[in-house]
Amino acid sequence: AFAAAEQALLLKPDDLWLAERACAAALWIGEPARAQRTLTRFTASLHSAPKAAAEAFLAPFEAARVQTAELSSAARRADKAATRARLAGFSILAALLLALTWLGLDLRRRAGK
Repeated sequence: AFAAAEQALLLKPDDLWLAERACAAALWIGEPARAQRTLTRFTASLHSAPKAAAEAFLAPFEAARVQTAELSSAARRADKAATRARLAGFSILAALLLALTWLGLDLRRRAGK
């Protein structure tokens, strides 16, 4: 659906309905960058459309704007969580290496007595 809407927008870039459908499909896919890009296009189409036509799309536009913000926020939280998990993993690995080094040095010291 997203690819079809994108291709149709290449032919009719000012079509408000196609811009709304592309935005809805991008939100359904769940990729924040794609959703933001299509929301930008939807915004431009909404502002360039006649007022009577634009009014019919105000509610879907507002919903898309909120969903895009939520999707972007969720992606940022996921990135932060992944970074924290990597840091925790590296910390555990460093602590393990330190413990093994200390154990090796202690065994060497005891063997030398």
